[in-house]
Amino acid sequence: MSNAYECFELSPIAIANRFVTNGIDGNRPVDLLKVVKLVYFAYGATLAYFRKRLFDEPIEAWNYGPVVPSVYHSFKHYGKGVITEVAQEVIMDKKTYKFSLNTPHLQDTDINKLLANVSDGRKCNILDVVWETYGKYSGAALVDLTHKEGSPWGKVFESDKAHIELRDEDIEEYFAGRGWRS
Repeated sequence: MSNAYECFELSPIAIANRFVTNGIDGNRPVDLLKVVKLVYFAYGATLAYFRKRLFDEPIEAWNYGPVVPSVYHSFKHYGKGVITEVAQEVIMDKKTYKFSLNTPHLQDTDINKLLANVSDGRKCNILDVVWETYGKYSGAALVDLTHKEGSPWGKVFESDKAHIELRDEDIEEYFAGRGWRS
């Protein structure tokens, strides 16, 4: 991953959980394809708008488009079905060696870092703008959007190679060219 950009250092799982919660609360089901693409769109929009990475994990070019592997692995047990619960992670206390479950979520301070001006002069959380823009589409439709000519995924994807990372510079340029620049 490129180090040319500063990073908000948020959890991609917490971001995915926010989209899953939006889907459950708004009766707009989210499946695996959709959640991994929404996290990618959030990353791209944030990179273009703030010129900062949303999180410090790689985005890889997979057959169905860009994927943050940790998000995929957190929800893959749903297969093609609707995600009905937020993801949890197992945490080990290094002193006691006891395990506990944690539900990654965004704090208000995280949300406040992501306020962006929108066209009508309001300030909105960029994750909410991504949800409003892309949350209405199916996972398959979002895959199609990531496969457009000249996309960051299209620049690096090779069907016979795994774990090829998308370049932040390509992601920023692509999203800036689609109106996400501040």
